[in-house]
Amino acid sequence: MGGLYNGTTSGVDFAAIAGRKENSTAGDWGGYLQFVTSLNAGSMTERMRITSDGNVGIGTTAPVAKLQVAGASTATGVGLDAATELNIRNTNSTANNYEALSFTGSHASGYQVAGIKGINTDQTNAYGDIAFESRSAGGWTEKMRILSGGNVGIGTTAPGAQLDLSTDSARKLTTTTWSTGSDIRIKTDIRSIGDGLDIIRQMRP
Repeated sequence: MGGLYNGTTSGVDFAAIAGRKENSTAGDWGGYLQFVTSLNAGSMTERMRITSDGNVGIGTTAPVAKLQVAGASTATGVGLDAATELNIRNTNSTANNYEALSFTGSHASGYQVAGIKGINTDQTNAYGDIAFESRSAGGWTEKMRILSGGNVGIGTTAPGAQLDLSTDSARKLTTTTWSTGSDIRIKTDIRSIGDGLDIIRQMRP
């Protein structure tokens, strides 16, 4: 499908839809539907494909799911994989690139209110962190992160323990008592014992 882009001369192809053979095997008539468009002063480029088994690919010529969207920017690629899981894929191999799921309300500017990111910390081994972000009066900031090794950080992006808090602020909603081990951070009556050894000597075995 084409036309004239410069008055009455200079005809070009604008877009195309084509049915093509999917393989080079003789006697196999499996085919795919190809959707092609052209940018200004650009070449004809395939944008979407429907394969012989019904998978739809946008930005990929080999979709492996019912819908697969692929790209190379910060967070481009949404699809359902073979296990019917929601799959968000980023083909950019740069370390710490990410895939994101965002939530947007009805704000006039279309601001995101919260989001979850999968951060590709190690592209070679396919290791990654999960970051939870939200918008508040202080702006858009990360609130919690789960590292690939399992450590959880609240208020910190680099937790060094299984649970790491950025401040000494934690509580139980139903009671003020704790059944965990002794922790100086939750004690209020702390005094030094000067005669501790004498007290121990008075104890009976």
